Amino acid sequence: MNKNLIARIIIIITCHFGCSAMLWAQSNKPSWEVSPYDYQYDMTIYAKLVVDSIEVNDLNNYVVGAFVNDECRAISETVTQSGITWLYIRVRSNKNSGEIIKFKLFYKSTGEIKDIIETQEFKSDALLGLPSEPYPLNVIDYIDYI
Repeated sequence: MNKNLIARIIIIITCHFGCSAMLWAQSNKPSWEVSPYDYQYDMTIYAKLVVDSIEVNDLNNYVVGAFVNDECRAISETVTQSGITWLYIRVRSNKNSGEIIKFKLFYKSTGEIKDIIETQEFKSDALLGLPSEPYPLNVIDYIDYI
């Protein structure tokens, strides 16, 4: 086999796998965006995820978004300290209270988005849950993805 042909095959295979990995990584994140500098107030939520009454242990497979109407106001971060894992959600607003926050769950493996049952009223500087006792966010009919 000719060296140029082998080099071309290697380049094609490398590009194929590189592009596939890039597409997978893009589908591994929600398209939600929030700019914290656009808002004057915030509140903090330490949360756990409960699916069909079962607490989810591996939160790394999920992202939770907080929304007011259709505007994303927060994207969760998974935090682990001293063997305890929770979702850290810092919700933003330009009103010091009163807006209703709805939550959505993004499942990284499939790109599927589900609504979360709970809603909360935004209150500036409020704290909901603690790392040692996270606030439960409940999803129904999602048992296949635990």
